[in-house]
Amino acid sequence: KDEGAHASQQPIGLWLPWEAGSAWRITFGPHGTSSDGSGSALDFQPPDAGGAGCESGFSSRYWVVAAASGRVIDLPNALEVDHGGGFRTGYMHIQEKQVTSGEVVAGERLGKVSCCPDGPVGSCWATAPHLHFYTVLQGEKQGIAGVNLEGWVVQQDGCMVRGGQSVCVGGGLASNAPASSPQKADVVLMLDATGDANGDPQRARLAAARAYLAAAGPDDRVGIVTYNSLVHGVTHLREVTGKSGIDDELLHRIDTVGADGLADLRVGIRAGCRELQQLGKAETKAAVLISDGVHDFRRLGSPQDCFKQLHVPVHTVAVGPGGEENLKQISGDTGGQFINVSEVKDLACEMHRLRMLIVEREAGACRTDSAFVDKTTRVNFEIPAGQSEATFSATWLRPSLTRYFRRKLAPGLSVSPARKPRPRAWR
Repeated sequence: KDEGAHASQQPIGLWLPWEAGSAWRITFGPHGTSSDGSGSALDFQPPDAGGAGCESGFSSRYWVVAAASGRVIDLPNALEVDHGGGFRTGYMHIQEKQVTSGEVVAGERLGKVSCCPDGPVGSCWATAPHLHFYTVLQGEKQGIAGVNLEGWVVQQDGCMVRGGQSVCVGGGLASNAPASSPQKADVVLMLDATGDANGDPQRARLAAARAYLAAAGPDDRVGIVTYNSLVHGVTHLREVTGKSGIDDELLHRIDTVGADGLADLRVGIRAGCRELQQLGKAETKAAVLISDGVHDFRRLGSPQDCFKQLHVPVHTVAVGPGGEENLKQISGDTGGQFINVSEVKDLACEMHRLRMLIVEREAGACRTDSAFVDKTTRVNFEIPAGQSEATFSATWLRPSLTRYFRRKLAPGLSVSPARKPRPRAWR
C-alpha cells in the first residue's frame, strides 16, 4: 500500500499514545466525522480490556499517554493536547485523568480508557472501554487516514502500514513512547536473620534477596536491613549496579546474614522505615519484607503504620511456614503485594515482576536459564498473535561465585538481536 496516500497535515512527529512495553489492538475505524467528510478517528484497546463492558466498572492497568508535548485541554469524557500552530491531538473515553491543565511532555500519562466517565453510558457512543484517537487542525477534525504514529501510517481502511508491514483491525502495535512515569526506585529490603524451628528457609531468604538485586533497574537504589530481635546490620541505600555488576556491599550484606535468635518483626519494619524516611530520595519508594512472618514476641501491633504515613507499600515475601497471616496483614495494610515463595515456579522472574510493579511498568515474559563459559545459551520466546514488535533484555542472576565470574564474565553478557519469525508465525 502507498504509505503516503491520503496524508493528513501533521506538522510534528507523534508517538503511539500508550506507554511503551505493551501492545494495544486496533479495534475500529476510521470512523466519526471530519472536516473533509471522512473518518476522523481510530480506536485502540489495551491488552486487559478485551471482553470488558461499559457497565463493568473496568479500570485498566495500562495508561494513555500524550503523543507529543503540548498544553492540555480538559473536555467531557476526553482530553486534548494543543501542540501549537493550530494542531491538536484528541483522546476520548478517558477516566482517572492525571492532568487537566498545564503542560505535558511526550509520553506523560493522561489517564486510562473508559466509556463515558463524565456522563451516562450511551451518551458518547461506546460499547466497550477504548481509546478514540483523533487530530485537529485549525479547529477542524482531520481525517485520520495519513496520520503517522512512530512511522505507522493510517490507511483509509483502518490498517496501519510501516516499512512493508501492515497491521489491521484486531492486530496489535507496541509503542515506543518515552517513559515519563517513574523508572527508578529507592527500595529497602528487610531481611529476616533468625533461626527457625519449622525448617531453615535461609536459602530461600538469601535467594529472594539476590533475585531482587538482579531484577533492579540501572538507576535503582537498594538498602538492606537484617534483623532478629535487634537490628543485625544495615547497608544504606546505594546504587545497585556498579562497574563490575551488582554492588559488592549489598552482596556482602546478604552473604553474611546469620540464622539465629528470636524474630521481632517490629524491629525490622521500623528500621526499614527509618532508612527510607531519612535517605529515600526517589519519587518512587517501596519496601520488601523477606521473612517467614513468625513473630516470637507477644504483640505485633501495627509497625507498618510508619510506611502507611509515608504512603510507601510494603511487599512481603513468605519464605517459610508459620507467619503467612502476619505478612498478608502487613502488605494488605500498606497496599503492597504478598508473595509465597513455595508457590512460585521461578523466583528470579517473580522478583522481576515485583520490581516492575513497584515502578508501575508492565512486566514482559521472563524465564531463567543456566549459562556456561564458552558456550552459547539460546532462549526462545513466543510472540503473542497480532503483536508486531518485541523488545528483549537480559541480566545475570549471580550467586556468590568466584571474583573472576563476577567481574570478568558478567560484564561481557550480550543479547543477540531476535530473529523475526516467518510471516505466518509472526501474525
